[in-house]
Amino acid sequence: MIKIVLLFVSAISLFIASIFVSNESMIYVEQSFPTEVKPGSEFTVTLTVHKGSQSGFARLQQFLPKGFKAEALETKKAQFINDEESAKFIWISLPADEVFTVSYKVKVDENTIGKQVVNGLFYYIKDEKTQKIAMDPIEINVSNSAVAAEVKPNVERKLISVNPDKGEYRVELTIHPNQETSSAQFIDEIPSNFNASAIETHGSEFTFEGQKAVFTWTTFPTESSFTISYLVHSSSVKTAPQINGMLVYGAEENKTEADRSKEVLADETTPDSIIDALISNENERQLMAAKALEESNKATNNASASSEKVYRFEYSRSTIRNFL
Repeated sequence: MIKIVLLFVSAISLFIASIFVSNESMIYVEQSFPTEVKPGSEFTVTLTVHKGSQSGFARLQQFLPKGFKAEALETKKAQFINDEESAKFIWISLPADEVFTVSYKVKVDENTIGKQVVNGLFYYIKDEKTQKIAMDPIEINVSNSAVAAEVKPNVERKLISVNPDKGEYRVELTIHPNQETSSAQFIDEIPSNFNASAIETHGSEFTFEGQKAVFTWTTFPTESSFTISYLVHSSSVKTAPQINGMLVYGAEENKTEADRSKEVLADETTPDSIIDALISNENERQLMAAKALEESNKATNNASASSEKVYRFEYSRSTIRNFL
């Protein structure tokens, strides 16, 4: 009997220990850095903190090589401190989200060259003791021959259970653009039998047609990050929807059919034949030809500038959270 009791106590102790180990392993930081940059250039660093239920004081610190100067972008209400050796995010109280993203911009000195290493640490308080997690070292090659890497946008996605018995879920999208663009769209493909209605549009026009929830900006927000949201609901489906989405940079998606028709007509026009038929004076002919060439160049430049960039983002069931 005593052996059975001891075995039971031992099993309970191992179970409790496994819980603490599991919670500890939940805390880590994902880092996003370019592998190559040019002297005198700038790049963005994105840090995604997976903290689980951890709360209270914390410090996220990255040690920067000489010639790297940091400037805060997204801080999640942390105090950002930049000195000659490091960039620090300091929270008196961590954000409530189990996963959140911060970012900063790095300016590389024109005289910096060669391989540079960035190290980092994440400090937090647990049981009145300071805990420290070391991040993987990041190597960055600073070279005049480096090809500038495209910094892709980042989207934090949440699918929040509002009323699952009625098939209601809230979709929240926190967008980190990481690029400058004049116009953009975020498009989510909504499963059949679900409808969507806007909650927070952040200056965009929201439409829901053909099972597509679309946020359209003619002037894209300039913030380092912002949040949009909408409600999906279904009277016949109770399970959480699987939603795929994409962020489209550029003006092509915003053009109307009338605009496209005008472009086709313009492409089919033959300016030389019109000029030949209407103008006999050689000087005027040359002036008109020069003007036509200038307009053609402008049209070509505008077409290049409006080329689309499409970034796709997928959801998984692990993003589902209960509404509080």
